[in-house]
Amino acid sequence: MKAEKLRIEAARLGYTAKPALVEALLLTAKRAQDCLYLARLAQELRTIEAAIAIAENTLHIAPHCTEETPPNFADPVWIHDKSVELRQRLGRIERADEVNLGTTVDVCGHNQPRSSGCASRFR
Repeated sequence: MKAEKLRIEAARLGYTAKPALVEALLLTAKRAQDCLYLARLAQELRTIEAAIAIAENTLHIAPHCTEETPPNFADPVWIHDKSVELRQRLGRIERADEVNLGTTVDVCGHNQPRSSGCASRFR
């Protein structure tokens, strides 16, 4: 039961975090001028980082060393770099979950054998 819950949480984390990480990667120069937008995006990245840290701890993945950032830090370069780092860490969590548990979980929480899955049906 605990393994099932871990798989579902890992899938849910990927499902909820990826749109924000892509949004941060595609930050345009015009949007970078908006201080409120940058502050919201930076806060969202910090929230995702906390969730990834919990998942890394739960799955016994070595934590990733990150530099500490001031609480109100909202620089476009930092946002881009942090989103790249978080995507890599999220990928490590997804790969560790697949390797350790032998199956993947789609966003609905359904177990799929590693060779198939929701995405493979649409190719």
